[in-house]
Amino acid sequence: MKQTKSQSDIKVSTFIYLIMISALITILVFYFVSLNDKNMMSGTRVANANSNTANIEDLSILDEAKFKEDYIYVDLANMSLSTFVKGEKIKTYEIVSKGKPGSYYETPAGNYEVLGKYGDKFSSLGEVYMPSAIQFQGNYFIHGIPYYANGKKVSTTYSGGCIRLSDSDAEEVYKFANKGVRVIVTSAAETLASDGETDLGQENAKKLFHILISLDVSNQERMIRHNGEYIKALDLIPLAINGDEIAYNKILNSIYQIDLYENNKIKALGLSDSSFDEIGDRITLYNYIKSSKSYLLKYL
Repeated sequence: MKQTKSQSDIKVSTFIYLIMISALITILVFYFVSLNDKNMMSGTRVANANSNTANIEDLSILDEAKFKEDYIYVDLANMSLSTFVKGEKIKTYEIVSKGKPGSYYETPAGNYEVLGKYGDKFSSLGEVYMPSAIQFQGNYFIHGIPYYANGKKVSTTYSGGCIRLSDSDAEEVYKFANKGVRVIVTSAAETLASDGETDLGQENAKKLFHILISLDVSNQERMIRHNGEYIKALDLIPLAINGDEIAYNKILNSIYQIDLYENNKIKALGLSDSSFDEIGDRITLYNYIKSSKSYLLKYL
């Protein structure tokens, strides 16, 4: 009986030992795989820092495997919008107008998606109705020719930043653009300057990132009380960039659903997150500002 008990104990001990060894091996394998993935991602991000904006601007450089789907491709340089089904181009439309390059309301480039659709969307900024409106980021839409309450069409050369199509084209794109469909908006800038290695610094990058979101989602013409006087919300931007924390906090507070729009902008620019602790992200942000929101350069 003693011998049988001893053999049983040995079997149990051996079984427990094997489980422990197996668990240890699993943990070690997981650790080294994770470490390798992290290093690869970090290295790739730094290596591609200069090409990230180009990736946004040139669909052919992007990972084609991710685009075997339905999407809308907006080419601001050539003023065209194309629809794709499972990666195959279906139709191309002429863009009638866009946000004025170099203005604070310049149409923002990036990798977006359809957030919502509205048969007739009222714009409180222009006090007009936008037919067949497709929202892809904040106050930015793809839509037909806006009209006033009396039915008169808007005839300005530039839009307030939206991508404007003819009414018939906008209606077709509206039918195509289901919620969640990717919207790739490419910059009108021809090339990036050779100083694309500029590092904004972590804190400045965070501020500029939120300022970019504010330009996307907030009415910059509204009046704000600051230091005892009323100024346009737009005038908070240079103050915030130059260290006025109260102005910066007012900009932050103007961004409704900040988590949603942070995530949208992170994906749109191809960033890792909004911490900007990686130099690759900071360089990407600077390049994006140069090519798509050059209005901000005069304050940097």
